[in-house]
Amino acid sequence: MTKPETLELLGQSITIMCENEKFNLSKEEKFTVLQALTAAHNLLCPTWNKSKYKGVFSSHRIRKPWRAQIDNQHLGVFETEEQAAFAYNEAAIGKYGINARLNNINSPK
Repeated sequence: MTKPETLELLGQSITIMCENEKFNLSKEEKFTVLQALTAAHNLLCPTWNKSKYKGVFSSHRIRKPWRAQIDNQHLGVFETEEQAAFAYNEAAIGKYGINARLNNINSPK
């Protein structure tokens, strides 16, 4: 018999069907599953938080609404997308050298 596990995050309920009744999720395991589902959702539906530049995302801050990151390393928050993209480019060059994939941008505004 399948035992459903219902998880809730930000008002959204997710039911996980477990084929084995011995498979009971702890609170930490439920949180890990929700993190994975959230990450998958963000990859599939990135338009609400991503800019046109690689490594640049909305920071949801009023004064500095853009943030840059590379390989899960936070690079900072910025006033413009271009500033964040420039910071990403500098970090990418430092990390990957001539093999870096850069944003097509001249200089930050």
